Amino acid sequence: MGALPTIAEIARHCKVSTYTASLALRNSHRVAQATRDRVQAGARALGYRPNPLINALMARVRNRRNRPTGDVLGFIISREKAIHPGQLDHQARMLKGASARARELGYRIEPIRLTSVNGRGSRLQQVLDTRGIHGVIIAPVPGHDFKINLAWERLACVTISYSFSEVPVHRVTHNHFRSMRLVLDTCHARGWKRPGILLSQHVLEAVDQGFLAGYLTSTYSRHHRIPVPPLLYADDAFNRRSLLEWVKKHRVDAVLSLRHDTHDWLAGAGYDIGRDIGLVMLDCNESAGEMSGIDQRQSEIGAAATELLANAMQNSEYGIPSLPRVVGLDGVWHEGGTLPARRIHH
Repeated sequence: MGALPTIAEIARHCKVSTYTASLALRNSHRVAQATRDRVQAGARALGYRPNPLINALMARVRNRRNRPTGDVLGFIISREKAIHPGQLDHQARMLKGASARARELGYRIEPIRLTSVNGRGSRLQQVLDTRGIHGVIIAPVPGHDFKINLAWERLACVTISYSFSEVPVHRVTHNHFRSMRLVLDTCHARGWKRPGILLSQHVLEAVDQGFLAGYLTSTYSRHHRIPVPPLLYADDAFNRRSLLEWVKKHRVDAVLSLRHDTHDWLAGAGYDIGRDIGLVMLDCNESAGEMSGIDQRQSEIGAAATELLANAMQNSEYGIPSLPRVVGLDGVWHEGGTLPARRIHH
């Protein structure tokens, strides 16, 4: 086998400078797409293969060189209401984790809300350009039809959850399927034999059916049937009566929910939660208090999104990736008082 061609040989073959050839082989957006394609095709024709050890070393060198620059990363929030890292909601916890990890890596996170001022498309892209932002994290958006319309070929991009689908990009998400298996295993180990899940159509879309798939497959593998059918509802067509009728009809003994009004509705109907009926919240956190359920680790998800974005930028991976990566983080059980070991009362 002959020696692999050097960067200089590839540059001469393609009639470009060695610097341009090096950037083109790293797919840097600083080189025109046509030139990148020509250099990469020429390199393949000469039998060039990247050396992973050298690439890893150079990535570390670029990382050390870039860390003090304080480059700004955008954190795009698709809602009008302002949030900040001190607030205890989903996007605020993601932002808090993303910001902390960005500081450790030598970057700075700048939240960008999609308001009537910033808008979307060219107006938002102008905001990013003005602020020198070349990498963005997109927090969960309202639905799959939600469009931002940025100049994707000029950006490195990572999104959180499955709700954003305008273009294929790298993604960080909670592993909803595995968390549902943990929930059901915990229910049965503690004596709750007829757990049932309620989910909105919006949530089904945002989590790529993960909760539902985990519920159906785990339940079927245990019982070879689905004793309690899931309660799937449209957000504007669900109320206290719908919940209570479903619980009674299917003899649900533990409710798995993302809705924080579930507790009050059950208690208001006379259920002693933790005794008459169990309750598992599918997104607990440090503010959950007495609730039992899954901590989706939103802060760690935000941190992982920053790491994925920083890695792409350090390797000059701008534009829509040819092979988008998905990073899934497992949730952990949050112990509360709403799903104790069950005592059977006669």
